[in-house]
Amino acid sequence: MALGSNPNAGTLAGTLTHAAVAGVATFAGLNIDKVGTGYTLTATGPGSATSTAFNITVGAATQLVFSVQPSTTTAGAAITPAVQVTAQDGSGNTATGSRAP
Repeated sequence: MALGSNPNAGTLAGTLTHAAVAGVATFAGLNIDKVGTGYTLTATGPGSATSTAFNITVGAATQLVFSVQPSTTTAGAAITPAVQVTAQDGSGNTATGSRAP
């Protein structure tokens, strides 16, 4: 199993090879680490097949990261540039729908 179309340079992880049993190979636990629209999977063996396109969406927010760090400033003055915190899922994708503070 491999990525066919890979719109956001994702990495396919999991067990990528399986022997067929009664003509069927099952690939449980595959995952792609980058959000994107239009991924496909390609199966190879005696012949090959490509899946229909599918999307990988952002998971739930699991962490907050400083995307702009605080800087040294004078007491009572505004910190510039403004401090920014980003909510991310477990793979480091920005969780755009998150309302985390």
